[in-house]
Amino acid sequence: MSETEGRCAYVHESADAAPAGWECPHPTDDGERCVFHRPAGDASAERVAAAFEAAVAAGESDPRRRRFHGATIERLALPEGTLLAPDRSHTVDLADASVGELALGGATVGSDLRLDGATVDGGFEAGGLTCYGDLRCQDLRAASVDLAKATVDGVADFAFATIDGSFSVTRADLGRLAVSDAEIDGTLSANLVRVDERTELNSAAVGGSVLAADATFAGEVRAMGASVGGALAFTGSAFGDGFNGNDASADHGMTVDGPVVFKGVTVRGPTDFRYATFRAPVQFHPEQHSTETRFDGAVDFERATFEAGFDFRETVFDGRLYVADATVSGRGRLDGAELARGLTLDRTETTAPLSATGVRVGGPLSIVACEFDGPVALDGGVVAGEVDCNGGERGEATRFGAGLSLAGAECRSGVDLRWVTCGGPVAFHDPETESRTTFGDAVDATGARFDGGLDARSVRFDHLAGFEDVRAGDDIRLDESEIGRLRSDVAPAEAGDDRPTVSLRRGSIDEGAIAHPGDGTVTYDLADARVGRIRIDADDGPVGPLAAVRFLGTEFDGFRFAPYHGALEATGWRLHDCEGAADLPEPDPGPRRLETTYQQAKTGANAVGDATAAAEFFRREMRHRRAGHAADLRSTRGTDRAVAAYDWLANAVLDATAGYGERPGWTLLSSLAVVVAFAGGYAALGDPADSASELLLFSFQSFITFVVGPAPAETFAVRLLSSVQGFLGAFLVALFVFALTRSVDR
Repeated sequence: MSETEGRCAYVHESADAAPAGWECPHPTDDGERCVFHRPAGDASAERVAAAFEAAVAAGESDPRRRRFHGATIERLALPEGTLLAPDRSHTVDLADASVGELALGGATVGSDLRLDGATVDGGFEAGGLTCYGDLRCQDLRAASVDLAKATVDGVADFAFATIDGSFSVTRADLGRLAVSDAEIDGTLSANLVRVDERTELNSAAVGGSVLAADATFAGEVRAMGASVGGALAFTGSAFGDGFNGNDASADHGMTVDGPVVFKGVTVRGPTDFRYATFRAPVQFHPEQHSTETRFDGAVDFERATFEAGFDFRETVFDGRLYVADATVSGRGRLDGAELARGLTLDRTETTAPLSATGVRVGGPLSIVACEFDGPVALDGGVVAGEVDCNGGERGEATRFGAGLSLAGAECRSGVDLRWVTCGGPVAFHDPETESRTTFGDAVDATGARFDGGLDARSVRFDHLAGFEDVRAGDDIRLDESEIGRLRSDVAPAEAGDDRPTVSLRRGSIDEGAIAHPGDGTVTYDLADARVGRIRIDADDGPVGPLAAVRFLGTEFDGFRFAPYHGALEATGWRLHDCEGAADLPEPDPGPRRLETTYQQAKTGANAVGDATAAAEFFRREMRHRRAGHAADLRSTRGTDRAVAAYDWLANAVLDATAGYGERPGWTLLSSLAVVVAFAGGYAALGDPADSASELLLFSFQSFITFVVGPAPAETFAVRLLSSVQGFLGAFLVALFVFALTRSVDR
């Protein structure tokens, strides 16, 4: 008998997966074809299964018997517990086979199982399959694939496969999973799966969702160029070597139509979503999940498109998070997230709010050349590194279209806001909370534009607070702030805008410089502030440096008045009144308030050795005290009114006669007036003087009677008047000595 007699006459002509010209080695019972190459349905399923098991067993000595290339089988169903190829050698090969239904559930295959290029018209049912080798199904076509609870020691390779329905590896234990370039019309379920090595979904197209809850991916997950019509969900899963959704090419970015869910996952290694398109929300927030979402490596969304926003709340990023050059159409949320190595948002565009309240950033926060149409909030956040909003170039400054909020935040390094544009309010203060914003290093907003103003009340600036060349459409509020060094030069955002006020009420400034346009369009309010070594300048204009600054109840701690003596003298040494004061709180302060103001100014001038300013502020203090006495006189009755009247009179006399001890020349003039007035009195009493000169001499002698003795007088009335004049003379002489000594001392 010849070698081919009794053997199947099938010759494999196609070259899809199996080699062309392959000759079937299986025997025939009758006819020219074996049971595997007869028309489908010619043999019963039981007979096919028995022949299949026998052929695989024979393949231990003759490897050709384990090849079934091009087989045509209506149903291949192996009973549960079937053991194939226990020798663990020689692949069981069904390449290019056409099977109506394939059921391998519960079977054990000791070697590789190959179905490359095969077609399974029904479902590929392999739930509970155990394969000690590889399960190779490249270019497979099947209605569905079920590998639930399967164990594959090698690779489960479905690259280029076409699955009309669902694909499940739920609870499976796989060495490696490859679904690259596959087309799966239904859902890819990988819940509770374990993959020991790499998982590949590169360029895969999944019409439904990818669900991998509580899965374990010990190796890298690659999904470059993949597209998902439903959700991409990895709730509670662990990634041992990262997630790679791109290879730095726009052609290989993922596209996910449904939600992307990474709740409660742990990813060890980098996560790459560059160039990805997300048409539904990207959700990393663990919400009710008991396990936090954590990424140990860098997470990169460079050039990604978020059509429905992202939710990274309370997510832990141990590596740096990159959302550079991204487009975010929905709301972005980073509330409570931890970013150990910083966050990069450079050149990102958003159309909705971006919220990062309570965020903790361990590295730098880079927000260069961004376009934020919605508000940006980092309230209560902690940023250890520098906050950079311009990259050092004016043309790269970020635009905050609806405002920026850092209320209650702690920025431990510098904050660079130079040249930024803020269409809405900028808030470093939240009136509803008691937490305060602190800046451990310089805050530089040089050249910035704040159309909605700035609220930086109760902020602590440990170093520079720089607001030079700032254009403001509303007030700059620095009330109750503590400022190490202030540099401020604010002007209206547009010509004709309302007058912005730079308010520093109850604030504290150690040193710095203040400037204003000099045209009265900007007012500085330093009421109740502590002012250290600051310089005040003005641009060319009708309003001098101090004329646009209001001091009311201000404490001067090192402030030097000397450069402004000329301007102060021209205004009568008035500090509390300035251009625009009518629009400020307390537009008409009471006399006691003004008395305190000039008392503190006098104390501050004395502290820096400015005697001239101290003297003038003392006179202002006393005059406002007199106004206070007048107010008491109008508002009190009885004894209190009498006391107020006496105090007012004493104050007025001291002012008129000696300028409160600051004008000794006024005392001389008062003395001369007394001498002349009393000379007239003596003449009226009939003093027998021969001439007016003798009357003046007698009056002068009476004026200095306590110095040289009583002047001669003939009548009682003259003697009495002379005594009164002597008392006044002694008072005025003493007052002159006091004023002169005080003047010389100053």
